[in-house]
Amino acid sequence: MDKIFDPTVETYLKDLGISQTEINKIKFEKAKFEAISRLETVINCIKYDKFDEVEPLTIFSQSGHEVFGQNNYYINFGDIIGADPIDIEEICMYLKEIKPEDKKEKIIVKR
Repeated sequence: MDKIFDPTVETYLKDLGISQTEINKIKFEKAKFEAISRLETVINCIKYDKFDEVEPLTIFSQSGHEVFGQNNYYINFGDIIGADPIDIEEICMYLKEIKPEDKKEKIIVKR
């Protein structure tokens, strides 16, 4: 996890006069870059038959009901933002929530 997602760092930055908007811009770009990187890692592991390297990136999810659903694993994105395990839908909701209003154009993340 990048330090920008640490609540104490965020408080420190606010105390220095950095706006929440500016903090969210940094968080958005970092989280987006890391989410894309996580997906690229999984793709490359599958592409190059490194299947065992995918397992550490996943989390077990129970079905939640005895009759419906199935136990499965999903790619975890929670560690990217210092959260409990979250799936791809939740990281997308997080990105949508913190996306800066002035970032209507495509953001290019440096690799």
